Amino acid sequence: MTTINRHLEAAGIPRRPRGSASRSTAIRVDPRAGDSALLRRILVGQDAAQRAERFLVVARHDTMTATAAELGVTLSILASQMKRIGADAGGPLITRAVRGQPLALTELGVEVQRELSRAFSVSEAEGPARPRGGSQ
Repeated sequence: MTTINRHLEAAGIPRRPRGSASRSTAIRVDPRAGDSALLRRILVGQDAAQRAERFLVVARHDTMTATAAELGVTLSILASQMKRIGADAGGPLITRAVRGQPLALTELGVEVQRELSRAFSVSEAEGPARPRGGSQ
């Protein structure tokens, strides 16, 4: 890790991943993150809000397949988004469903769900409607 990256990390300043776009959206933190250190790691970069919203939908279902069907996306897209949000949060957020057992949230997943639910409900109650759309 370079000296600059160590200083950025120590200061809590997000940096874009190697090879990603240099656009400001690659490092901009969503304002809904507020002062939460956890949400500041999760709600950064392009399509971060979409990943967060999809995580909240996953948390309400028993399987990723059911979630993907409701959202109208492929299972592989949803799985990669959940993997990315887990990596951003610092660990796995869900335990996938296996043979009759529904998926379950890990302790970190429960914490992320609570923080995201609070951040998204407050922003929807206080501010104007946020733009919808984007890629899958």
